[in-house]
Parts: sequence; structure tokens; C-alpha cells
Amino acid sequence: MRHYCILVGATIILSALALLGIKVGFGWKSLVTRKKNGPLIRDPVVWTKFTTIVSLQTIGKHRPYTEQEMALLRKAISDPEESIRAMAIAALREVKHDPKQREEAIRLIIPCLKDPEWLVRAYAVRSMAWLEVKEAIPKILPLLKDPKPEVREAAKWTLQKLGYQIRE
Repeated sequence: MRHYCILVGATIILSALALLGIKVGFGWKSLVTRKKNGPLIRDPVVWTKFTTIVSLQTIGKHRPYTEQEMALLRKAISDPEESIRAMAIAALREVKHDPKQREEAIRLIIPCLKDPEWLVRAYAVRSMAWLEVKEAIPKILPLLKDPKPEVREAAKWTLQKLGYQIRE
């Protein structure tokens, strides 16, 4: 019984600390990028797009996308907001059920390897590993010299997953 009371007390204290942290905005900068008009989360249009694309990613794990869902992903991958483009890539890498959708996903993702935003490039390069696109190796190699270390690491990981030997 004593252990139960300690566990309940610790849970209450940790919950209170977490709520206090959320209330004062602890970690906000690391979770949401800031724009001139404030964080993305405050933009209801961006938030709606984001949650829609995230839900499509879950759907794609279980079945092929419908034509309407693919149309949303086609549009999202060229959205002006980088978080929407990144989530569209994440959703497109789940298209393993339908070979035609897989081919289209690869065609849509490959141009994102040159996106101006590092987050989109990182998602795109990792998606090449998820989709097992060995033909993309020549397009991934330049990312080993990307200015962002996150993209370089993603490129290195992807090349290794695709069976490419990296000389250090």
C-alpha cells in the first residue's frame, strides 16, 4: 500500500509540473517554429492542414489512399508551409500497398530533396529509405555535404539503409 501512495504522489507531482511547464510555455521554441506573426500552432488554417495530413499518414499505413486523399497529398507537398510539406512526405512514404501510388509518391518526393527548408530535405531523404528507392542514390549523395547536420545524418543513414558503402 505504501508503494501505491508513493506512486500516486509522484504521478500527481509530475502532472502538476508538466501542466505548469505547458502553462509558462516551457519548450515552446523547440516544439513550434516561430514566424513573424507568432507560432504556427496559432494559425487555424495551418493547424487544420497539419492534422489532416497527419491523419492521412495513419490511414496510409493500413490501406491505399483514395484519389481524394492522394489529391490532398499532391497539393500539400507543394504547400508554402514547410511543416505541411514535411508531413505530406511522411504520409506519402506509407504508400506501400499500391505500386502505382508508390511510384507517384517517389516522383513527388524526389524534388523535395532540393527543398530550401532543411526539415523537408531531411524528411525526403529518409523517405527514400522507407520506400527503398535505390535509384535515388545519385540524388542523395550531394546531401552528404548539406549545410545542415540533420540532413547530412539523414543522407548517411538512408544511403546505408539502401546498401551504399560510404567512405569516411
